[in-house]
Amino acid sequence: NILFENNISIYGLNETSILDLMNNNCKSAVSGNSIARGTSFLKDSLNKQIFSKDINIIDDPKIIKGLGSRPFDGEGLKTNKKEIVQNGVLKTWLLNTSTAKKLNLKSTGNASRGVG
Repeated sequence: NILFENNISIYGLNETSILDLMNNNCKSAVSGNSIARGTSFLKDSLNKQIFSKDINIIDDPKIIKGLGSRPFDGEGLKTNKKEIVQNGVLKTWLLNTSTAKKLNLKSTGNASRGVG
């Protein structure tokens, strides 16, 4: 569950369309796989300003009855609420144990499992 908080009005698009667009693009850009492969446009942006200071993006996998909410990730690690973007600054990528190891970082509890 990615939550977007902002103080910006965007005209011509409804809130749901904006959130869907941002959610899909943002998740891909901050995924550990994209970062480790060097294919994300945000690969060199950790702890840098990437949005207006009015933008905060929070991953909260423990929202009760939230779509995608879960206490553990696909590798069995505890999930935790984390600020991906804080006041416009990219604070973390979404890492599983494999991508974290490749980047010399710790997993953020964002592993997912394939189906089948």
